[in-house]
Amino acid sequence: MATELSPLRGHGLVRVAHQLRIDVPSHLWQSMPGTDFWIVAGSADAITASGATNLSGLDSFGWTTTTLGFTNSVTADFMSSADDTPPIIQGADTTDVLRSPIIFGNYSHQLLVGQKLGYLPTRLIVDFYGAFTVASANEAGTYMGFHNGAAIVAAIYSDGTNFILSNGSVTDVGALIDNLYHQWRVIVHSVPGTIEWKIDGVSQGTVAILPDVWPAALGCVAGTTNRWALSWAHVWYE
Repeated sequence: MATELSPLRGHGLVRVAHQLRIDVPSHLWQSMPGTDFWIVAGSADAITASGATNLSGLDSFGWTTTTLGFTNSVTADFMSSADDTPPIIQGADTTDVLRSPIIFGNYSHQLLVGQKLGYLPTRLIVDFYGAFTVASANEAGTYMGFHNGAAIVAAIYSDGTNFILSNGSVTDVGALIDNLYHQWRVIVHSVPGTIEWKIDGVSQGTVAILPDVWPAALGCVAGTTNRWALSWAHVWYE
């Protein structure tokens, strides 16, 4: 298929996942073109249901949120990775879900992003800083990464012994589980058609990309036993 891309006009940064003030337009994931998408755990407003007293709930901006928790900690050392307790959104109960609009990874979104970049991107990446605060169960139903609203597309979970990457069908075994905060990365490569994952910059392995499962959302889902906590996430194309 022939394509035509517009010249590079900007970096396409989508700064927020939802509108912070009704009188100040914001960049919204589901309706604004961009190359970089961020969500940051800054307050409970984002995951509180929208209403007269909360105009900035994510559920009004294409997101799915259940009864999620928010914790703002002030007990960490200055710029110390050895003692970090970040503000977090957390899945505290069974079936808790934080899910973005389902927009990433299909051709139409690749083409839209290309209008900003000036070239067609070949990789979709998500970085997230967070933890599996409970990881003791073999539970593919508790995960963080990409999913399409029905199933995992490229996400990380715990099998009770190791962290695992799954494409929804095939899995790859990684590092031993812990409950610490890490920088996790999932990289979806169109060529050679693989999904790579990293923990704190260390590659854990790859699985194949499955067909017919895109587009996908950024999703954090809690199952029966294991639990996740998310401080921030960054999705981008390159």
